[in-house]
Amino acid sequence: MSESCICPNNKILRFRYVKTDRNKNGYISFSRLYECENCQDCPFARDYKGTLASNHTIKINQSLEYYKQQARNNLKSEEGSIAA
Repeated sequence: MSESCICPNNKILRFRYVKTDRNKNGYISFSRLYECENCQDCPFARDYKGTLASNHTIKINQSLEYYKQQARNNLKSEEGSIAA
């Protein structure tokens, strides 16, 4: 996974840390948290964050992204396209 992402305003969101979450069933998941260095004067700020006091952050769960990509590949396969 990369150490940065790009926001809709073409600003860099840098990796900050790995966040550990536990759901009510006890399942533990790990997400990588990325944060923009400066969202000041961003035209998209109101669309993706609730307050202008902080910078835009995103969490990416690598396991979830893997399974979503696997599902996309299955749907694009010959067998998946027949089922649709």
